Amino acid sequence: QMGARYINKNIQFIENILDSGHKGWSDPARGAEVAESQIARGADVLFTVASHSDYGVLKVVTDKKKAILFGWAARSNLDSPAILGSAAVDTGEVVYSLFLEAMQGKWKSGIQHLGLQNKFVYFPEGKASTPKIKQAVQQAEHDIISGKIVVPDSRKHENRCPNKPAK
Repeated sequence: QMGARYINKNIQFIENILDSGHKGWSDPARGAEVAESQIARGADVLFTVASHSDYGVLKVVTDKKKAILFGWAARSNLDSPAILGSAAVDTGEVVYSLFLEAMQGKWKSGIQHLGLQNKFVYFPEGKASTPKIKQAVQQAEHDIISGKIVVPDSRKHENRCPNKPAK
C-alpha cells in the first residue's frame, strides 16, 4: 500500500484475508470468490500472496480483463496478459551469499537484512507490464536503495495488514 500511495495518494484499497490457517493458501475457488467480490466493488488491480489460492484469483482477473500483482512468489509463468509482475526473492543468491560469508569467516547469526540493494529481492515483470510501469518500478527501486523512500521494518508491525475476514 505504501508503494501505491507513493504514486497516488488518493488510491483506495479493498483488503481481504481468505481464511485463517492453511485453507486460505490452498483454495483457488475461495481466491476466485474474493476476486469476484473485489472487482464488483471497483478493484482494477489485485495483489495476492495466497499461494495456490492465487490461481483462482488469476483466472477471474484474466477473464475480467483486470490486472494482478503476485507478492513474494517467483511465478514460473508470467505470460498471462493479466500479470503485472511478482515480487520475488532470489533464494539461490541468498544461500550462496551466506555460504560465501561463512567460508570467509564473516557470517554472523541473527536477522539478515537482504533487499533491493544487493539484488536479493527483485520484481520480474509480467506480460501486462508497460514501459511506463517498468520506468516507475525502476525509479522506485532506485529511490528505495538511495534512501529517498524508506520502507518500514515489518518486524515492528508498521502498517500491518489487519486481521479481517474476507467478505
